[in-house]
Amino acid sequence: MSQEQDDLNGISLVIPSYNEELSIVEVVEEYREALEQLDLPHEIIVVDDGSKDHTAELAMKAGARVVRHPNNKGVGAARKTGVGEARWNAILMTDGDGTYPATQVAEMVERLQHADMVVGARVEEAGTLRLVRWIAKFFIRRLACFLTSVRIPDLNSGLRIFRRELALRFFYLLPNGHSWVSTITLCALTNDRRVVFVPISY
Repeated sequence: MSQEQDDLNGISLVIPSYNEELSIVEVVEEYREALEQLDLPHEIIVVDDGSKDHTAELAMKAGARVVRHPNNKGVGAARKTGVGEARWNAILMTDGDGTYPATQVAEMVERLQHADMVVGARVEEAGTLRLVRWIAKFFIRRLACFLTSVRIPDLNSGLRIFRRELALRFFYLLPNGHSWVSTITLCALTNDRRVVFVPISY
């Protein structure tokens, strides 16, 4: 854990979104309710990554601060924009499609008091082509475990909270695509930062 680390002064929730008009309001409202249970100031930032639907308008109506990309740049680029816009030193990230419930937010914030990053580790694979996705992720995760000498239960979960300083330290390495979350996890582990994994439903 970084020796420069200080107490949490607040939480910035960043939600990268692309064409999520069917779920974005529910996600914003669910996470706002979870954040309001904490004794910390917070904000909700939706980064609309060039959506062609009403994601941005609905997110604003739900009370989020919306930052818009005029064109689709990639979910990693949206995450970097969110980090750059964040006011507080704890960055909570989730996806805009509603696949990550907010039930573990309080525990993850608590664990961040003594860590640099807390990752919501999914207990099972979901979505289409589950077997194919599980096999691919298994081998990638095993390689990551070999490189870091750390057991990694979930390398690329979209639900995580981390110190803003950690992301800024490795900003130049973080890609614009889906591998953003895997990259920041590996950056943290290979530089002796403390990463904690919390089991979550998905």
